[in-house]
Amino acid sequence: MWKDQIGRIFRIGYYSKQDGTDCIWLVNEKGEYEQTTSREYLLKYFEPLEISDETDFFNKAKNHLDR
Repeated sequence: MWKDQIGRIFRIGYYSKQDGTDCIWLVNEKGEYEQTTSREYLLKYFEPLEISDETDFFNKAKNHLDR
């Protein structure tokens, strides 16, 4: 299933608290929330290129709307 995705670069995002932190969104090069994965599959199939020091996973400080 992931073979056609090899070489793509995604940003990791969390959409909402309802999803929880194990529902990891893959954000494409256009900034669109494209597909989801779990932490298990993320660690198994993806190689991190850069790790952010972000601690506000749901972007509360930057966005006043509660999704």
